[in-house]
Amino acid sequence: MAYVDLNLIRAGVSESLDSSDFTSIQERLVSHARKVRNRSYRQRRLLTRRSVKHLTGHHNLKKNAIQNRNASDRDFHAQFYQ
Repeated sequence: MAYVDLNLIRAGVSESLDSSDFTSIQERLVSHARKVRNRSYRQRRLLTRRSVKHLTGHHNLKKNAIQNRNASDRDFHAQFYQ
């Protein structure tokens, strides 16, 4: 796996493994960083990157909040316009 993971760096597409967006190595790094209790600066930075939100589960929070708001709006309108 190391050979494949390093291809992006060798090709100059990415400067580091943790900044290689949408790759399996980034997914493994995020998974590991989530399990670590005392995270390093690079692990904290990785978990807050916008491009890894789909790996950290943060995108579901916003989606759920929107769905809940839409459901409460529908309930309000159903009661008000009966």
